[in-house]
Amino acid sequence: QGVVALIPPALQFSEIACSRIVVQDKAFTTKNFKESSWKLSSEIIVHNKRFGAVEVYYLEKSDEGPFLKEEGNLIHAIAERMGKIIERIEAMETLQESEKRYRILTEKITDGVSLIQNGKFIFANTAFASLFDCLDVSRLMGKEAIDLVSDDFKKQFHKMQEHVASGDSNEGIFHGKCVSLSGREFWMEGNCSAITWNGSIAFLHTARDVTEAKLREIAVKEEAAQLQRENVQLR
Repeated sequence: QGVVALIPPALQFSEIACSRIVVQDKAFTTKNFKESSWKLSSEIIVHNKRFGAVEVYYLEKSDEGPFLKEEGNLIHAIAERMGKIIERIEAMETLQESEKRYRILTEKITDGVSLIQNGKFIFANTAFASLFDCLDVSRLMGKEAIDLVSDDFKKQFHKMQEHVASGDSNEGIFHGKCVSLSGREFWMEGNCSAITWNGSIAFLHTARDVTEAKLREIAVKEEAAQLQRENVQLR
């Protein structure tokens, strides 16, 4: 509506001019709007398709002719600019809707999900933060991911990301010890995949706490080793 009001004053005979902008099924007009036979218009193009039009009418014909060439260029420039603005708004709305769906998805699943770029966390869901005894997800943002990996498994973590970055998706599995913000050590199992985020590579991680299963596995192995030693002694 604001753009419509600005058009007539920019024309040579503003006192006898009116304008209308049509965007899909909506029309915005000046207060004195009235169609006439002296019309100048330019289509609003969005994604190579007609989305609407910018129209200018003279309510009466002037002695010098209805429109100047410069006025035609002006209307065309306004329509072209509006098309680009609409494309940008649509892209923003699509991105916001995508982020909304993504956040709903990541908050509903029980596995932890995080996004790491340049070695630092740029996103994490609540489940991931809980793994590291973190009640406020924002505390993880900007933190070095390697700092949450136990010293014995830092090298393994680096190698995994290197393999994934080079396109070897078969190596995108991490199974090792991590350290929570409170200093608690636990066993974590997760998958890593490389994605493009804001034009640069990033690593999307899913993670789950497997400490209980790992401790059972260790206990079974130790029991088996003990039985083996006792068997040797008996022999």
